[in-house]
Amino acid sequence: MIVALCSAQRLHRRRRSNTNSYRRKRLDRDSYTQSTLCKKYVLHKPLIIYTDVETIDLFPNITQEVENAIAERKRVWKKYRKQKSKKNSNPTKPASIPIIPRAPDLAEIASAASHVEENFKLYDHGHVRVFDSATNKLIAAMHFTDMTEMDAGELDDYKFLCLFLHQAKKFVSPVASKVL
Repeated sequence: MIVALCSAQRLHRRRRSNTNSYRRKRLDRDSYTQSTLCKKYVLHKPLIIYTDVETIDLFPNITQEVENAIAERKRVWKKYRKQKSKKNSNPTKPASIPIIPRAPDLAEIASAASHVEENFKLYDHGHVRVFDSATNKLIAAMHFTDMTEMDAGELDDYKFLCLFLHQAKKFVSPVASKVL
């Protein structure tokens, strides 16, 4: 026997389904982060932040210079292909020198620093997790520990880890060396 649901019943079921869906997503997210993060020092519930990922250009002049260089390179290659397609022409192939952004000057660095100070929120204590609100993926997990409260063994482990990371950084390609 098929029973037709009235609109109030359908609305109630949809609300329950949406509530349960949200609860399932939250529990999945929490179990994922708890399984992947160290729980040793977490003494209280973490601060959870949902935010929209927003790209910022701290050095717009450098970005504009790189975009102009890329556009110029495209124009040169287009001209080369056009000349190459003509009969009885032998154009010289353009040089493919990598486009490397220049280092920012002091004024640009000061401008970027002031932008960061005005628009960014500083977290300096506790346990903070930041999620992308669109994809619900973990962006950052931060745990702040007071080093004055660490015992000698924990402090030695921390110093060993810092020394290891410092020595191993020469084997990691930095993000800033991206060649266009």
